[in-house]
Amino acid sequence: MTPYRYLRAFLAILLSIVLFTDLVEAGSRFDKCLEKVKAIKNGTINSTIGFDWEYHGPIRGFDLTAGFPRPITLTYDGCKTLCGGNVPDPNDAFTAFSILTTWVLPSIALFSNLPYEALSRRKKTKTLEAFTNWVGSPQTSLASTFFNISIIRRCRLISEKRHIMEEHWKNAFYVLSCINQYEFPSYRVGQRIGSTILSTQDVNNLMDRRDRALVYGVLMPLCTDRAGRPLGDRDVIYARVLLSHLAFQLRCNRRRGVYPVLINLAWFIAAFAFSLVTAFANLGDNTTAHSLALGIFLSWLPVLVCASVIDRNPTAATRCRVLIERWLYNVNCILESGHNTKPAWWQPGAQNPLIISDFVGQGRRLRYCGVASALLHCAEHEEYDTSERFLKYHERQSKRFRETLTTRPHSWWVIWIASYVLVNLQIFLAFVVAFNTPTIGLGCRSLLYLLFFLITQVTSAVQVAYQEPPPWTRLVTISFNALAMLLLLAIMILQVTNGLNNCYCKICSMGPAGFGGYTDLQDAQFYKGAFHIAGTWGSAAAFGLLSCLLAIVWSLRMWTKSSALWAVNEDRQHPPELDAGVDMIWLV
Repeated sequence: MTPYRYLRAFLAILLSIVLFTDLVEAGSRFDKCLEKVKAIKNGTINSTIGFDWEYHGPIRGFDLTAGFPRPITLTYDGCKTLCGGNVPDPNDAFTAFSILTTWVLPSIALFSNLPYEALSRRKKTKTLEAFTNWVGSPQTSLASTFFNISIIRRCRLISEKRHIMEEHWKNAFYVLSCINQYEFPSYRVGQRIGSTILSTQDVNNLMDRRDRALVYGVLMPLCTDRAGRPLGDRDVIYARVLLSHLAFQLRCNRRRGVYPVLINLAWFIAAFAFSLVTAFANLGDNTTAHSLALGIFLSWLPVLVCASVIDRNPTAATRCRVLIERWLYNVNCILESGHNTKPAWWQPGAQNPLIISDFVGQGRRLRYCGVASALLHCAEHEEYDTSERFLKYHERQSKRFRETLTTRPHSWWVIWIASYVLVNLQIFLAFVVAFNTPTIGLGCRSLLYLLFFLITQVTSAVQVAYQEPPPWTRLVTISFNALAMLLLLAIMILQVTNGLNNCYCKICSMGPAGFGGYTDLQDAQFYKGAFHIAGTWGSAAAFGLLSCLLAIVWSLRMWTKSSALWAVNEDRQHPPELDAGVDMIWLV
C-alpha cells in the first residue's frame, strides 16, 4: 500500500468510528452521574452503597479564596459504582466531527504533502521507512533537513560572491548540495560491486578515486587565469561541460510545489488559531482542553512538511543518483587519462564502482551527510588560478576531504539542539496542558504524550552517537519509530472518539502523591472561576505557536535567499555549453 492508501484507510476508520458515536447515547453519562450524586447528597435518592464514595482529600489547583464551594469529587470506586464503570463515555457526532475537521483532516493533508518517492523500484519500502522516520522521530528528521537547508544557503552565499564565472560557481555548489543528500557510503571489505568482492586494497583505492573525482569535478571548472578569465585548458573545459550538464539535469529534476504546501500549512495554523479561540471561550472544558493539547502536540508537523519541501527533493531520486555516478565516472576518466589522451567516457554497460548509494535526504534514513560541509570550508578560504596550481591544491584538498567527511561541524550540533528543543517543546507543552487540566495530575492523556517523548529519545540518541549508524541500529530505530507512529495515531483516534473519558483516566492517579486521586464532575463554568488554568493554557499556546512560526519563517527565508541556486528554464534557447570531445551518451 502507498502512504496515500494508508492515510485513506486511517480516515475511513475514523469516519466509521465517528458515525458509530452517533448511534450511542454519547457525552451524557457523567452529566447524569453528577445529577445522581447531587440527588444522593440532598436526600432525594437513598444511597444503598456500603462505602464512602466521596473524595475528601485535597484538590490541587482549587482556589479556596475564589468563593466557590468545594467541587463534587468521587473516589475511583465511587465513580465506577455511580457512573457506570470504566466504559468510555464517547463524544457525540458533532464534537467528534469538530475535532476531526479541526485537527485530524488538516494533519492528514500535511502528511500527504511529505516528499514521498514515486519512481523508485523499491518505492513502497523506502516510502514506508521514510514515513515511519518522519512521524516517529520528527526531531531527527528536522535536524537532517535543517542542516541541509543551511548547507544550501552556504553554497548560495559562496556562489553569489563570485561575479566572474558566477554561473559555473552556481553549478558547482548546486551539484554539491544535491550530492549531500545521498548516502555516500564507506566501502567495506567483502562488499560486492558488480562481479568484484572488495579487498582492503580495493577499498582504499575506490575511496581515493571517488573522493578525488568529486573534488576535481566540483572545483576544477572554477579555475581562472591570473586575469580572472576562465581557463582554456582541455581538462578544465571537459570538467566544465560535464558539470554544467549535470547541474541542468538536477535542476530540471528538482521537485517544485512549495506554494501549494503553504496553503495546507495556512489551513493548519488557522485551525490552531480557531482552537485557541474555542479553548478560551470554553475555558476549563475537558474536550476543548485536550483538543488544544493535541494541536500543540502536532505543531512540529507543519514545520517538518515546510522544511522538507523547501529542502531540495528530486522528482526521480534514482535517476539523479545514476547521473551523478556517471558524472563521477567521467571525471575519474579525465584524471586517469594523459593530457594528450582522450578520456574513455562512460558507455552503456560500463561497470561503475564509484557509487553514492541511496537518496536519504529529509531524514529518510538516520545518518550524517557531510559531503558538502567537508568541501565547503576550503572552497571558502583557498584560491587557485592555474590548472597547475589546482592540481597541487587538489591533492591536498582530497586528503582533507577524506579526513573531515565524517566530522560533524559545530553548525550541525547547533541545528541538532534547535531541532531537538523545537519538537520536544511541543510535546512538553501538550503534556503540560493535559496534566494541568482538572483533574490535575498524570492521567491517560498526559501519559501518552510522555510515552511518545520517551520512545523518540532512542532515535535521537543513535543520531548523536553514530555518524553512519551500523545496520543493527537501523532496525532498532525503525522499530521504535514505528511504535511512536502508532502511538501518535492512537492519540488522534482517542481524541476524536473521547475514548479516554472513563473513570480510570479521569482519576489521574499515576503520578506522585498529591496529584489526582479523584474524579471531577463539574462543568466548564466552574473550572473557569475555581481553577487558575488560563495562564497555563495561554503560555503553552503562545510558546507552541511562536516556535512553530519562527521555524517556518526561517525555512522560508532560507528558501527565498537560495532559490537562484536551482533556478532553471527548461525551454531556454541557450542549452549548457558543449564540447565535441565530450561524449554525452551518459545523459541518456
